[in-house]
Amino acid sequence: MCDTLNKMISEGRYKKRYVVATRDDGKFSIQRIRGEVFVKSEESLAVCQPCLDELKYKLFSRRMDAVQRATAVRDFSLKGFFEEFGKSCVWAIPKYDAVHAPANIYSPQFYSIAKALKQKRGYRCEQVDCGIDLSDRENQRFLHAHHIDADKSDSHPSNIKLLCIRCHALEFQHAHVKDNPDYSRFCAKFPKRTPRDAVRR
Repeated sequence: MCDTLNKMISEGRYKKRYVVATRDDGKFSIQRIRGEVFVKSEESLAVCQPCLDELKYKLFSRRMDAVQRATAVRDFSLKGFFEEFGKSCVWAIPKYDAVHAPANIYSPQFYSIAKALKQKRGYRCEQVDCGIDLSDRENQRFLHAHHIDADKSDSHPSNIKLLCIRCHALEFQHAHVKDNPDYSRFCAKFPKRTPRDAVRR
């Protein structure tokens, strides 16, 4: 249970975002999602270095130089690993296996649910230290519906947190939100207040 998996568990993303895969040929079933386009493929993936470090597998350490680490990753064999550790060495089992995992895409009802939640919750960012009011019609596009557990297919209100685009970009693995043109527009219109600004108010 390496740092990466612990982080995903603490963020509530592990059970649905990770899957159990027991193939030993180095190929994995991948779901690539770009907007509404969903493509399945089989690809080779490199072994997780934090996991190798946690297990000290074949004396691997993240303190090794880059060439040594790259060599260890290149020479890693799933077949050899399974022979040594078995195929059930992860104690926190994800919800799905590689065959039955649903596509992580927005449900058909997502946009209507998000709109209704924004209206019901008053178009306000729900990040504790933000709370910016975006109820003016021209500002409503800056409020995003964020899936808490990263499962886009689960649009239950309990799994949706309303965030301004700046707070959304600060969420784990959401730096890509900064590429949205609305991000720079929002930051120019609503400069981030410092604690000193808050005191002056």
